[in-house]
Amino acid sequence: MWLQAGTRTVITGRWTGLGRVLFVALAVVAFAVSSSHGERAQAGIPVSPRTGDVDCDASIDSRDAALVLQHSAGLLVALPCQINAIVDGYFPVTAVDATLILQYAAGLVDQLPPILEFSGTVAVVRGVEADCLALDTGSDQLVLLDPSGLSVGQRVSVTGFIDPFVSFCGVSPLLHNISHTVDE
Repeated sequence: MWLQAGTRTVITGRWTGLGRVLFVALAVVAFAVSSSHGERAQAGIPVSPRTGDVDCDASIDSRDAALVLQHSAGLLVALPCQINAIVDGYFPVTAVDATLILQYAAGLVDQLPPILEFSGTVAVVRGVEADCLALDTGSDQLVLLDPSGLSVGQRVSVTGFIDPFVSFCGVSPLLHNISHTVDE
């Protein structure tokens, strides 16, 4: 059964355990997704795609988070603005992305993608276009947008955000480093 926003569905019967939880979760998601989402884009009203705005309505709100949850659960094959769904900088789209969207909508984070703290060792990464400096965190190699003042082998803490769609020196993801400190 598909629940559609703007419709009222009455379900009778005895609901226990997991069935009740799943039904309530689906009902909340269906309620959260407004029947008007995306209508602005379809009507030709200009919208500016932004990280977190997965329904292309030029706002970031709980409807976007609900769509991301549906997509990550396999209930939606694609999102209207799929490229905006990668909020945490990592593929694939997961519930973590939905959580960050909700935090932004509630005013708990100031921007998407969120500014985070990364620690690791500065290393050389062989890129398609050139070699570049990256932060090796042990689990990821994040290309540094601004490696000035850093040298290979240094342990550093970097404040910034990840952009998985930008390639620098032929390597991605890119870490937009806002500031860094060298660990002694």
